[in-house]
Amino acid sequence: MKTKSLLLVAMILIGSTMMAQESQEPEHHYVRPGGYENTMILRAKVCINGVEQQSENVIEIGAFNGDVVTDSQFVGPFTSHNYYRVNMNIGGNGSSSYPITFKLYNHENGQEIVDYTITDPEGNLMEGINWVNDDNTIFGTMANPYVLNFLTMTAYPKTIEAYGDSEKGGYYLIASPVTQEVTPTADNGFLAETVANYDLYYFDQVGDAEGKEWINFKDESMGGFNLTNGTGYLYASKEGTTLNFTGTPYSGDGVIQLTYDENAEEFAGYNLVGNPFLKAATPNRDYYVMNPETRDEIIQGDEAVPAMEGAFVVADGEGETVTFEPGNKKKSRLAINLIIERGVIDRAVVNFGSNSTLPKFQLNPNHTKVYIPMEGKDYAVVSASEMGEMPVNFKAESNGNYTLSLNAQEVSFAYLHLIDNMTGKDQDMLSNPSYTFDARTTDYANRFKLVFATGNATDEFAFFSNGSFVINNEGNAIVQVIDVNGRVISSESINGCANVNVKAAAGVYMIRLMNGNDVKTQKIIMK
Repeated sequence: MKTKSLLLVAMILIGSTMMAQESQEPEHHYVRPGGYENTMILRAKVCINGVEQQSENVIEIGAFNGDVVTDSQFVGPFTSHNYYRVNMNIGGNGSSSYPITFKLYNHENGQEIVDYTITDPEGNLMEGINWVNDDNTIFGTMANPYVLNFLTMTAYPKTIEAYGDSEKGGYYLIASPVTQEVTPTADNGFLAETVANYDLYYFDQVGDAEGKEWINFKDESMGGFNLTNGTGYLYASKEGTTLNFTGTPYSGDGVIQLTYDENAEEFAGYNLVGNPFLKAATPNRDYYVMNPETRDEIIQGDEAVPAMEGAFVVADGEGETVTFEPGNKKKSRLAINLIIERGVIDRAVVNFGSNSTLPKFQLNPNHTKVYIPMEGKDYAVVSASEMGEMPVNFKAESNGNYTLSLNAQEVSFAYLHLIDNMTGKDQDMLSNPSYTFDARTTDYANRFKLVFATGNATDEFAFFSNGSFVINNEGNAIVQVIDVNGRVISSESINGCANVNVKAAAGVYMIRLMNGNDVKTQKIIMK
């Protein structure tokens, strides 16, 4: 029989003047020989998953003080009225307090159940029972007993694919769906015979004494750790495995407390949390998941987090929470996906209408990556206004031919160009959303620039004629002229239709018309 991590409710037994009664040794739980100084009586109803047990000589309950059984009975009727209860005489050691825990044993299938809750005769949930027996009080009556509600323990599997001899990919953000702590062992699939064949980490936004955010289970100086519900972990297996989370499925409100440590530098406020449910669920704030295509980079999530998987969320201060809501409740986001392809895939995301940011993180630092530099850091996700330019950096894993494609999600553009700083190529990504190029590992990183303006190019409100921009407008407005580098070269107020003169070289320009909350953009070629 496998030993399971137990979350046991302690009961306090206070000594009484009742002498211990002799108890016949049961078939499974063996009472310590000899009498006890004190005995307490418990009359209780026994339920498994809310169902009252009524099978005689099948389900046995034991009252334990540590590893010592102080009384044991089969669950069944003990009165002529067929009340299916237990009437236990629990031996005490004479001290003023005596912690008691309970276990059930099923003689039909040989399984032991240890996780339970206790309610008093009025139905109130008890963290423990303070038995006071100076006046020989009996706790619970045959018709109105305490309730010991045991919850069955089930193993829930999570398949981890092997990464083989490759050093790339293979990482999962895993999470436990059960309320009990899970101790990683070889039996439940977490630990391999060869230590080098698996990795198991938890994330610490501050980092340990050596400044490492990822704390390895195999690091003996850390003392190992158990997996708890609501926390995410990083896992990989060279040979592949099935992880078994054994316990009672979580059924709470999905709220997880976040931490924020101002001493953390790069990852202040970052929390690796776990979907607590045994079903897909969506966090109620922006979140980031493992890229299922490469399994070695963190990307912004836009679908529900699967059961037994984790996600990153970011707290902006102390006392914040995230709530996982069962189902796919995430709204579509306004974004550009920049996707680089050559055997493997990497991506970066530009958000519109959102302040989401995420530093670039890859488990393999030599992997090909596309990212956006900001304030000296590399980002996988950034936010942007409706118009401007943005550097796009690129690092090749190996020499060869690559393709960078742009995929607009729930947002339209009047202007979207990719500029290759190395070759000088300026490509309109609206007409051709994929750009193929040669790259070497020694190329400088700041390879590209993205120039964009949101809006609908078919909503024309301006044209160029006789050296000036003619603006079709009603009421007061501000009109701006922006060059391909995103610089505002002209800005003036107008009332109604107007001509705007700009001293600039011939080329492509964006016109932005702001009339109150109504903002329009249009691309115009000035000849």
